[in-house]
Amino acid sequence: MRKLISVAVSLFLVAAFANAAPPKSVKAPKNAQEFSTGMYYQVLKAAPKGAATIKPEFLEYRAVAWQADAKGKFTASDSGIQKSDFKSIANQWPQLARAFLLSPIGETRRWWVDGASPNPIDITVLGNVDPAPAPRDVANVPSDASKTLSGLAYKMLKRGEGRSSPNIKSTITIHYSGWTT
Repeated sequence: MRKLISVAVSLFLVAAFANAAPPKSVKAPKNAQEFSTGMYYQVLKAAPKGAATIKPEFLEYRAVAWQADAKGKFTASDSGIQKSDFKSIANQWPQLARAFLLSPIGETRRWWVDGASPNPIDITVLGNVDPAPAPRDVANVPSDASKTLSGLAYKMLKRGEGRSSPNIKSTITIHYSGWTT
């Protein structure tokens, strides 16, 4: 049931973004809401009444970045629905992370964020997500899991995009979930 609702919301958002009018300028309009941080936004689609904001953990969102060409005509670049770790976003784009925290779940806002992007970006925060839900039976190791000599069982869920492995001087970030029986 939960997955069906998520799919329905996703399809609705795809339709909503397909009809979003492009911005008129790379600068925020006079009627945009301003934050003390120099960020501006306009609500394109209001959140449901009483909608909460996310917790700074893992989140799901949709973003459409607008780019103006030399003649000032805007084209959109749609990210589709994304799942991300909030800390990674905050480290790379602090202003964008702030926009996620300030946007109610389900509301679509067009943001003008100095420093992160000179062009507007439409963001819909879909909510917090569990990046790796617990398996149905954590007591039984799946038959296709790999095991280390110490008895640790693991499964690779998604292969990295890099072409080489890290070395002793590399800095890496690891996202993992572990469960006990």
